[in-house]
Amino acid sequence: MAYVDQEYYDNEYLGLPVGDPREFKRMAKRASDLVDIATNFQARDVTPGGFQEEQVKKAVSAQIEHYMISGGYEASRQEATMESVTVGSFRYDLAGRGRGGDTRRDSLATEAVKYLAGAGLLYSGGVIVNG
Repeated sequence: MAYVDQEYYDNEYLGLPVGDPREFKRMAKRASDLVDIATNFQARDVTPGGFQEEQVKKAVSAQIEHYMISGGYEASRQEATMESVTVGSFRYDLAGRGRGGDTRRDSLATEAVKYLAGAGLLYSGGVIVNG
């Protein structure tokens, strides 16, 4: 289930234009899936018409726009092809890349995370009660 349609993305969020409606639906679905995963599926239970729903829509729209800035959904999933450069005894490794590889490939855009965090949807801990 996609949390936004092209009408919302184009006219409310004012995102970068996505010319192909089929590609928009694909990106909206992928972005919505990432929001579900990031929120441990809490996004599905937000109150319609409320603040949290609006933040979920903005987060999905921000992720779609991130796909567009990156050259489309497929391009955004591409990993860097060069991890290090060696010239003689000098070696340079890309920052942020450990032995586990690049975890950013399947993660939400920074703006999307901020929308979800602001709505309290990224918290998954318990509550400590004195008593």
